Amino acid sequence: MGISHNWRGFVRDILYPVMFAPDPMQAVDHVFRVVIDRGDPRTTPQDYLQAFRQALASGEPLSRLLPQNHSEEVIRRFLGEVEHRLAARLGQ
Repeated sequence: MGISHNWRGFVRDILYPVMFAPDPMQAVDHVFRVVIDRGDPRTTPQDYLQAFRQALASGEPLSRLLPQNHSEEVIRRFLGEVEHRLAARLGQ
């Protein structure tokens, strides 16, 4: 199926731990520890990076991927920060 069809699942993976957080930006390190670094062993950090880039480029409302109270702006800022740090870590 490929990442292009599955990016929603990758985004849901990182949104789940922060859906009740008052400020998702304070949970970026937690998401790395819990989801990206210790998540599904069949998934690589490169898979996450590709999925996050596709999600951010999409016109789809990312704040609707999981029921939560954060605005689209907050979710995109959070995902953008995760993408930025992951790209830096991978040298991309």
